[in-house]
Amino acid sequence: MKKLTVGLSITVLLLFSFGAGVLAADWLNFEGESQLDNSNDKVSEIVDMLDLMADKYSDEKDNVKDAKDTIKGLQDEIKELEKNKVDKDELKHLKEQLKKANKEVKEHEKNTNEHHKEAQEIVDDAA
Repeated sequence: MKKLTVGLSITVLLLFSFGAGVLAADWLNFEGESQLDNSNDKVSEIVDMLDLMADKYSDEKDNVKDAKDTIKGLQDEIKELEKNKVDKDELKHLKEQLKKANKEVKEHEKNTNEHHKEAQEIVDDAA
């Protein structure tokens, strides 16, 4: 009878251990799937971030290219202006002539207005 009790105890213990192992395997499998899903979500977020950064990098690269083109255009413009550079003294002389011409125009305008008034007075007196 002792042998039967020991044998039965061992059998129950083995069945219990087997059941516990099956439950543990299911629990680990469930936890593993949950962690795998979480990892996939995090990988998706990381991929989205990397796509966003790649877009920003591309935009910045385009901005740098545009800036370099602008700089090149300005450098070409400066070279063209330097090539066609007018002597500073000549430029100063031309500006002085412009001021003088503007002054003369104002004087002529004033004289014209005065002559117009005189002519108007003569016409009014004649009438």
